[in-house]
Amino acid sequence: MSPAYELKTDPVTFEVLQHRLWQITKEMGITLTRVTGSPISMDAKDYAAGLFRADGDLIMMSCGVLFHAVTIPYGIKHILKNYSENPGIADGDVFIINDPYICSVHAPDIYLVSPIFHQGKLVAWAGMMTHLVDTGSMDPGGINPRATEVFQEGFRFPGLKIAERGEIRQDIWDSVLNLVRDPGMVGLDLRGEIAAARVARERLSELIAEYGTDAYEALADDVIKYAEMKMRARISEFPDGSWQTRIYYDEDGMTDTAYQVVIKMTKEGDSLTFDLTGTSQQAPSFVNCGVLGAAAAVFGSVAPLMAFDVPWNQGVVNALTVVSPPGTLVNPRFPAPCSLGTVGAARAVMSAVQGLIAAMFITRDDYADDFTAMWGAAIGTVSLAGTNQFGTYAVNMLMDAVGFGAGARSYADGVNTGGSLYIPEITLPNAETYELNLPILYLFRREATDTGGPGKWRGGATLEYALALHDAPQGRLHVGHSAWGTRAPVTSGVFGGYPAANLWLALMRDSDIQDRMRSGTVPHSPDGLNGRLEVPRGNGVTYMGTCDVLWLTSYGGGGYGDPLDREPDLVRRDVTSGLVSAQAASDVYGVTLVASPLAVDYPGTESRRAQIRRTRLDVGTVGATGRSPWSPSPGGHSIQPGGLRVHEYLEVVDRARQGYVVCRKCGHELCIASEDYKAHAVASSRPPGTAGPRHRCTGQFVMREFYCPGCATLLDVEVCVDGAPPVRTTWAPPRRPGQGGRAQQAAR
Repeated sequence: MSPAYELKTDPVTFEVLQHRLWQITKEMGITLTRVTGSPISMDAKDYAAGLFRADGDLIMMSCGVLFHAVTIPYGIKHILKNYSENPGIADGDVFIINDPYICSVHAPDIYLVSPIFHQGKLVAWAGMMTHLVDTGSMDPGGINPRATEVFQEGFRFPGLKIAERGEIRQDIWDSVLNLVRDPGMVGLDLRGEIAAARVARERLSELIAEYGTDAYEALADDVIKYAEMKMRARISEFPDGSWQTRIYYDEDGMTDTAYQVVIKMTKEGDSLTFDLTGTSQQAPSFVNCGVLGAAAAVFGSVAPLMAFDVPWNQGVVNALTVVSPPGTLVNPRFPAPCSLGTVGAARAVMSAVQGLIAAMFITRDDYADDFTAMWGAAIGTVSLAGTNQFGTYAVNMLMDAVGFGAGARSYADGVNTGGSLYIPEITLPNAETYELNLPILYLFRREATDTGGPGKWRGGATLEYALALHDAPQGRLHVGHSAWGTRAPVTSGVFGGYPAANLWLALMRDSDIQDRMRSGTVPHSPDGLNGRLEVPRGNGVTYMGTCDVLWLTSYGGGGYGDPLDREPDLVRRDVTSGLVSAQAASDVYGVTLVASPLAVDYPGTESRRAQIRRTRLDVGTVGATGRSPWSPSPGGHSIQPGGLRVHEYLEVVDRARQGYVVCRKCGHELCIASEDYKAHAVASSRPPGTAGPRHRCTGQFVMREFYCPGCATLLDVEVCVDGAPPVRTTWAPPRRPGQGGRAQQAAR
């Protein structure tokens, strides 16, 4: 798209009305969360609200779950195509749609879409989403580890008219609520969405009455085209190239299959293409995502990282192309189950894209502060269901695990319990909210030691919690749990940073917790309880009894850069604050500490780090060049000015029209740019504990490291299936994009 697009709306009016549209969507979200009583939407902000053109294209979206900017338009277009004549579309109608083979990433995300008319003409749609606590599926909560087909995952509406001309259809309303286990909570969620639609209708009608239909429609066109222009201008700032990554989904709840999600990102001119060819075939269980899951997940990472100052609408989507082969984990064939959806295969895609954006952003100094390592790749969902302390049946999904750590940055640590990248306004629900609705008592909820990915800059630490039953009339609750990343640490670091620690889910069975509580003591760790530790599969269904304790540790953020480059005093401070253990300080960061008071032994640290570097090269295998790992090639140790930075520790320099990959620390020349530098690095498969005491690889997974042959700097860490080839990394000779400031300075 040419950046010469001229706005139809004058610039001042454009700015005023653009923000007015955003304010409408913001008010929609506030209304939705104030009506619903569910902590999923009210606190964790697992909702979406947006305004759409008459044809369904997104005009403006609030800060809910960014996935749904891509998916809701498909739901509206489906209704326009199939239901315009019968049952018809009129002012005040509301349609409910949640079919993952039409638009929703998984069935628990319920879309309500409502047409907006002005003087008898369809001018817009309001679109909302909430994640319901239950969908009437085979297991309470709507996320179903035992499902083998989508028919077992609850109701699946293709576009049912739940309200007509401003009035709720009582027959449809009663029928929907009759399908779920907790109609009170589900009814509040749906009423929240209906209230948000009413706000959209009233506020947009006021705007159109003030400015006219033609001005509004011109504005809608302008906002979308402006966003596309800005997005394409930003993409154009980076060198053309391709980057590839791979992330593993470590289990499906039924088998020990390790699924891979492979993504190749290609930047060409002013567009980005994400090709998922090579991703594993669809799973027999619920870990697949809906057919739009891959495209939704790509947007979920691109929007906050690349479009942070661009309206989140159809224009941003238009600059992105997503290729997701049918029959795969990210685009399954009907009737494959996919109720894990947004936090299953789609979340794997979103997390992997973060690493690709980091690899592209580091090529420009003016974007060096605008990317991160992966945020928590996986999320441990726990749905509890049963009779509560008030004698009524209750279902709720605990959202504590959204307190995962943010990925490390190029200049600072990741934020501890930073939340979710793709839900910008997410908050952590209060423990008391869950204790009010369910017969449970939290024993603790805190930031966990050694969970952030180690690096020059550490990934953010994550949250862990434990809870027990309290005043449960039946002495038992159903537990549905979904936690991938238990057999391998999948939240990767970047540029030599280690991944975050594994997700941990366990139950302490037949413990003495009730005796402890009667005596007035609450344990600070399940390890201190007398009982039997049970570590179930990550995905499954079980129960909690009166003497059981549920314990979950979520995911931290990935690290940035070699941990041996971390300032020793930062490590000391992390140990003091409980974020890093003394063991990890010594074994991972190479920092020697002395006690009373805790201080850094700098000579000891220098010696310890030198020892770790020697060990790296001693245990590693020399790459395909056959060179000694200690000897640089002729012409090394001389970084040429003007090289293209492609890594924290590597750059591509141009000599005689040939690009060479050179270590930025020691000057060692690894290879020509068109070759895979990893084939010329020192490679080693290390025990996962190398990255920290909470890191584990079980089954077929290994942790593979790559070091500079000249200075032993850690260049990359891959968690992969044993025997899998390394992710290929190559670069073209330095070809920089045109000069100029950031995309936000581009002319309209």
